[in-house]
Amino acid sequence: MGRLTRLSKKNDLAIADFTKAIDIDPKNSVVYLNRGQTYAAQQKNDLAIADYTKTIDIDPKDPTAYFNRGQAYAAQQKNDLVIADYTKTIDINPKDSTAYIDRGITYAAQNKYDFAIADFTKSIDINPKESVAYLDRGITYTTQQKYDLAIADFTKSIELNPNYVNPYIWRGNVFADTKKFTQAISDYQKALSISPNSYIYCVQGVTYTKMNEFKLAIPSLEQGVKLDITSENDWCKSALENARLGIQTP
Repeated sequence: MGRLTRLSKKNDLAIADFTKAIDIDPKNSVVYLNRGQTYAAQQKNDLAIADYTKTIDIDPKDPTAYFNRGQAYAAQQKNDLVIADYTKTIDINPKDSTAYIDRGITYAAQNKYDFAIADFTKSIDINPKESVAYLDRGITYTTQQKYDLAIADFTKSIELNPNYVNPYIWRGNVFADTKKFTQAISDYQKALSISPNSYIYCVQGVTYTKMNEFKLAIPSLEQGVKLDITSENDWCKSALENARLGIQTP
Protein backbone atom coordinates (compact mmCIF):
# COMPACT_ATOMS: atom_id res chain seq x y z
CA MET A 1 0.00 0.00 0.00
CA GLY A 2 1.43 3.38 -1.04
CA ARG A 3 1.99 6.24 1.39
CA LEU A 4 -0.68 8.42 -0.24
CA THR A 5 -3.22 5.61 0.02
CA ARG A 6 -2.46 5.17 3.72
CA LEU A 7 -2.80 8.91 4.29
CA SER A 8 -6.09 8.98 2.40
CA LYS A 9 -7.49 6.17 4.53
CA LYS A 10 -6.33 7.90 7.71
CA ASN A 11 -8.04 11.10 6.56
CA ASP A 12 -11.26 9.22 5.86
CA LEU A 13 -11.15 7.68 9.33
CA ALA A 14 -10.46 11.10 10.86
CA ILE A 15 -13.43 12.62 9.04
CA ALA A 16 -15.66 9.79 10.28
CA ASP A 17 -14.53 10.46 13.84
CA PHE A 18 -15.00 14.23 13.53
CA THR A 19 -18.46 13.67 12.08
CA LYS A 20 -19.38 11.41 15.00
CA ALA A 21 -18.09 14.03 17.43
CA ILE A 22 -20.24 16.67 15.72
CA ASP A 23 -23.28 14.41 16.03
CA ILE A 24 -22.62 14.22 19.77
CA ASP A 25 -21.82 17.92 20.23
CA PRO A 26 -22.93 20.03 17.24
CA LYS A 27 -21.78 23.25 18.94
CA ASN A 28 -18.11 22.25 19.15
CA SER A 29 -16.45 24.69 16.75
CA VAL A 30 -13.02 23.05 17.04
CA VAL A 31 -14.29 19.78 15.62
CA TYR A 32 -15.70 21.55 12.55
CA LEU A 33 -12.36 23.32 12.19
CA ASN A 34 -10.44 20.05 12.37
CA ARG A 35 -12.75 18.30 9.92
CA GLY A 36 -12.40 21.26 7.57
CA GLN A 37 -8.62 20.99 7.73
CA THR A 38 -8.86 17.31 6.89
CA TYR A 39 -11.13 18.03 3.92
CA ALA A 40 -8.64 20.68 2.78
CA ALA A 41 -5.84 18.10 2.95
CA GLN A 42 -7.93 16.02 0.56
CA GLN A 43 -8.44 19.09 -1.67
CA LYS A 44 -12.17 18.93 -1.01
CA ASN A 45 -12.33 22.69 -0.72
CA ASP A 46 -16.10 23.12 -0.87
CA LEU A 47 -16.53 20.79 2.09
CA ALA A 48 -13.66 22.48 3.92
CA ILE A 49 -15.22 25.90 3.35
CA ALA A 50 -18.56 24.68 4.67
CA ASP A 51 -16.89 23.45 7.86
CA TYR A 52 -14.85 26.61 8.35
CA THR A 53 -18.02 28.64 7.87
CA LYS A 54 -19.76 26.53 10.50
CA THR A 55 -16.82 27.14 12.84
CA ILE A 56 -17.20 30.87 12.30
CA ASP A 57 -20.97 30.69 12.89
CA ILE A 58 -20.30 29.11 16.28
CA ASP A 59 -17.22 31.17 17.14
CA PRO A 60 -17.00 34.40 15.09
CA LYS A 61 -13.71 35.33 16.78
CA ASP A 62 -11.70 32.31 15.64
CA PRO A 63 -8.93 33.73 13.41
CA THR A 64 -7.77 30.28 12.28
CA ALA A 65 -11.16 29.53 10.74
CA TYR A 66 -11.05 32.74 8.67
CA PHE A 67 -7.44 32.12 7.66
CA ASN A 68 -8.08 28.52 6.65
CA ARG A 69 -11.21 29.47 4.73
CA GLY A 70 -9.16 32.11 2.96
CA GLN A 71 -6.67 29.44 1.92
CA ALA A 72 -9.48 27.24 0.63
CA TYR A 73 -10.88 30.16 -1.36
CA ALA A 74 -7.36 30.79 -2.68
CA ALA A 75 -7.28 27.24 -4.04
CA GLN A 76 -10.45 28.16 -5.94
CA GLN A 77 -8.95 31.50 -7.06
CA LYS A 78 -11.79 33.45 -5.46
CA ASN A 79 -9.50 36.35 -4.66
CA ASP A 80 -12.06 38.81 -3.33
CA LEU A 81 -13.24 36.25 -0.78
CA VAL A 82 -9.61 35.44 0.03
CA ILE A 83 -8.89 39.09 0.78
CA ALA A 84 -11.99 39.39 2.94
CA ASP A 85 -11.07 36.38 5.07
CA TYR A 86 -7.42 37.33 5.50
CA THR A 87 -8.52 40.84 6.43
CA LYS A 88 -10.85 39.40 9.07
CA THR A 89 -7.99 37.24 10.36
CA ILE A 90 -5.85 40.36 10.72
CA ASP A 91 -8.66 42.28 12.39
CA ILE A 92 -8.90 39.57 15.05
CA ASN A 93 -5.16 38.97 15.31
CA PRO A 94 -3.18 42.00 14.08
CA LYS A 95 0.12 40.25 14.87
CA ASP A 96 -0.44 37.39 12.41
CA SER A 97 2.49 37.97 10.06
CA THR A 98 1.52 35.03 7.83
CA ALA A 99 -1.92 36.49 7.14
CA TYR A 100 -0.25 39.67 5.89
CA ILE A 101 2.00 37.62 3.61
CA ASP A 102 -0.86 35.61 2.15
CA ARG A 103 -3.03 38.69 1.69
CA GLY A 104 -0.09 40.40 0.03
CA ILE A 105 0.33 37.50 -2.38
CA THR A 106 -3.35 37.77 -3.26
CA TYR A 107 -3.09 41.52 -3.82
CA ALA A 108 -0.12 40.90 -6.10
CA ALA A 109 -2.17 38.38 -8.07
CA GLN A 110 -4.72 41.18 -8.58
CA ASN A 111 -1.93 43.54 -9.75
CA LYS A 112 -2.47 45.67 -6.63
CA TYR A 113 1.25 45.93 -6.07
CA ASP A 114 1.31 48.84 -3.63
CA PHE A 115 -1.15 47.02 -1.37
CA ALA A 116 0.95 43.87 -1.65
CA ILE A 117 4.15 45.67 -0.70
CA ALA A 118 2.41 47.31 2.25
CA ASP A 119 1.34 43.88 3.52
CA PHE A 120 4.79 42.31 3.07
CA THR A 121 6.32 45.28 4.86
CA LYS A 122 3.84 44.92 7.72
CA SER A 123 4.73 41.24 8.01
CA ILE A 124 8.40 42.19 8.24
CA ASP A 125 7.61 44.80 10.90
CA ILE A 126 5.91 42.08 12.97
CA ASN A 127 8.57 39.45 12.31
CA PRO A 128 11.85 40.92 10.99
CA LYS A 129 13.24 37.41 10.52
CA GLU A 130 10.51 36.34 8.09
CA SER A 131 12.54 35.41 5.00
CA VAL A 132 9.42 34.63 2.94
CA ALA A 133 8.11 38.18 3.36
CA TYR A 134 11.36 39.60 1.98
CA LEU A 135 11.19 37.16 -0.94
CA ASP A 136 7.60 38.04 -1.80
CA ARG A 137 8.25 41.76 -1.50
CA GLY A 138 11.29 41.34 -3.72
CA ILE A 139 9.19 39.51 -6.31
CA THR A 140 6.69 42.37 -6.28
CA TYR A 141 9.46 44.93 -6.67
CA THR A 142 10.75 42.87 -9.61
CA THR A 143 7.32 43.06 -11.24
CA GLN A 144 7.49 46.84 -10.82
CA GLN A 145 11.04 46.83 -12.29
CA LYS A 146 12.39 48.28 -9.06
CA TYR A 147 15.44 46.09 -9.35
CA ASP A 148 17.65 47.62 -6.68
CA LEU A 149 14.92 47.21 -4.07
CA ALA A 150 14.26 43.68 -5.30
CA ILE A 151 17.91 42.65 -5.02
CA ALA A 152 18.10 44.11 -1.51
CA ASP A 153 15.10 42.04 -0.43
CA PHE A 154 16.33 38.83 -2.04
CA THR A 155 19.69 39.36 -0.37
CA LYS A 156 18.02 39.84 3.02
CA SER A 157 15.94 36.71 2.48
CA ILE A 158 19.13 34.77 1.79
CA GLU A 159 20.83 36.20 4.87
CA LEU A 160 17.93 35.02 7.02
CA ASN A 161 17.75 31.58 5.41
CA PRO A 162 20.87 30.68 3.38
CA ASN A 163 19.39 27.33 2.32
CA TYR A 164 16.21 28.83 0.88
CA VAL A 165 16.54 28.26 -2.87
CA ASN A 166 13.91 30.68 -4.24
CA PRO A 167 15.63 34.00 -3.45
CA TYR A 168 18.79 32.80 -5.22
CA ILE A 169 16.74 32.02 -8.32
CA TRP A 170 14.90 35.33 -8.25
CA ARG A 171 18.03 37.37 -7.53
CA GLY A 172 19.80 35.49 -10.32
CA ASN A 173 16.99 36.35 -12.72
CA VAL A 174 17.19 40.04 -11.81
CA PHE A 175 20.97 40.01 -12.26
CA ALA A 176 20.49 38.35 -15.67
CA ASP A 177 17.82 40.87 -16.70
CA THR A 178 20.13 43.74 -15.73
CA LYS A 179 23.06 42.15 -17.62
CA LYS A 180 25.03 41.28 -14.48
CA PHE A 181 25.63 37.85 -15.88
CA THR A 182 28.51 36.71 -13.67
CA GLN A 183 26.47 37.46 -10.54
CA ALA A 184 23.47 35.69 -12.07
CA ILE A 185 25.52 32.54 -12.73
CA SER A 186 26.82 32.61 -9.17
CA ASP A 187 23.26 32.65 -7.83
CA TYR A 188 22.08 29.91 -10.16
CA GLN A 189 24.99 27.68 -9.16
CA LYS A 190 24.20 28.23 -5.50
CA ALA A 191 20.55 27.40 -6.18
CA LEU A 192 21.60 24.22 -7.99
CA SER A 193 23.71 23.19 -5.03
CA ILE A 194 20.61 23.45 -2.82
CA SER A 195 17.92 22.02 -5.08
CA PRO A 196 18.88 21.08 -8.66
CA ASN A 197 15.97 21.25 -11.07
CA SER A 198 15.15 21.82 -14.71
CA TYR A 199 14.28 25.50 -14.48
CA ILE A 200 17.55 26.52 -12.84
CA TYR A 201 19.66 24.61 -15.35
CA CYS A 202 17.67 26.20 -18.18
CA VAL A 203 17.97 29.82 -17.02
CA GLN A 204 21.63 29.27 -16.23
CA GLY A 205 22.16 27.92 -19.74
CA VAL A 206 20.37 30.86 -21.32
CA THR A 207 22.52 33.23 -19.27
CA TYR A 208 25.67 31.49 -20.50
CA THR A 209 24.51 32.08 -24.09
CA LYS A 210 24.25 35.79 -23.33
CA MET A 211 27.87 35.63 -22.21
CA ASN A 212 28.77 33.78 -25.45
CA GLU A 213 29.86 30.85 -23.28
CA PHE A 214 28.21 28.22 -25.45
CA LYS A 215 30.44 25.36 -24.26
CA LEU A 216 29.04 25.97 -20.78
CA ALA A 217 25.52 26.75 -21.98
CA ILE A 218 24.97 23.49 -23.87
CA PRO A 219 25.48 21.00 -20.99
CA SER A 220 23.42 23.18 -18.66
CA LEU A 221 20.55 23.34 -21.14
CA GLU A 222 20.85 19.63 -21.88
CA GLN A 223 20.47 18.87 -18.18
CA GLY A 224 17.51 21.24 -18.00
CA VAL A 225 15.77 19.46 -20.87
CA LYS A 226 16.56 16.05 -19.36
CA LEU A 227 15.00 16.97 -16.02
CA ASP A 228 11.95 18.61 -17.60
CA ILE A 229 9.72 15.55 -17.22
CA THR A 230 6.45 17.50 -17.31
CA SER A 231 7.49 19.80 -20.20
CA GLU A 232 6.96 22.76 -17.89
CA ASN A 233 10.09 24.39 -19.33
CA ASP A 234 9.54 23.43 -22.96
CA TRP A 235 11.22 26.67 -24.05
CA CYS A 236 14.48 25.15 -22.86
CA LYS A 237 14.58 22.91 -25.95
CA SER A 238 14.60 25.92 -28.26
CA ALA A 239 17.33 27.53 -26.17
CA LEU A 240 19.38 24.35 -26.48
CA GLU A 241 18.93 24.26 -30.25
CA ASN A 242 20.03 27.90 -30.44
CA ALA A 243 23.07 27.26 -28.24
CA ARG A 244 24.20 24.41 -30.48
CA LEU A 245 24.07 26.86 -33.39
CA GLY A 246 25.96 29.50 -31.41
CA ILE A 247 22.88 31.71 -31.13
CA GLN A 248 21.96 33.59 -27.97
CA THR A 249 18.49 33.16 -26.50
CA PRO A 250 16.97 36.56 -25.61
